Parts: sequence; C-alpha cells; structure tokens
Amino acid sequence: MRRSLWHPLSDDAIFQVIRKGVPGADMPPSPLNDDQTWKIVAFIHALTGPASTNPVPGDPAAGEVVFWGAKSGCSNCHSIFGKDGKTART
Repeated sequence: MRRSLWHPLSDDAIFQVIRKGVPGADMPPSPLNDDQTWKIVAFIHALTGPASTNPVPGDPAAGEVVFWGAKSGCSNCHSIFGKDGKTART
C-alpha cells in the first residue's frame, strides 16, 4: 500500500517535496519561487480538512491560483475533486 506523501509531512517537508521533487518518482522539482511554493503549501492544507479544525497558514486562495497555473504544472499530474491530473491524486 502506498501512502500519500504530503499528509503526514510538516510544512517544511511539504515545501521541500514541492521544490526538490521526489527522486525516482513522477514528482519533478518545481521552478516556483519561495513565495509561490509557500502558497501551494497553504492550498494543500486547505484541502486536508475543515478550516475550523485545521488552521491554514498563508493564503490558500493564492496557492490555488499557483497550483492551477501553467508555471507550476501541479495540475498536469495532480487531481483535485476529479479536476485535471493524470498520475496522482491530491
């Protein structure tokens, strides 16, 4: 059974996975700058549970824009609520 990579990770670990990718897997390094990467970390937190029980650091709305944007390419692989993505589920 393969566990989801980001659920048990700290904010910094999520940041590092986004920036450096996952060697030997289909997750490539990201060309995003620090600010854009942190916005995606906030967006991922916003997807993991209700805001009332899961305080979200940063700006999830800004992260959503980066996630769906062409520069990040996140949605080329990751699917959210059945939208886009071919190889991974978020």
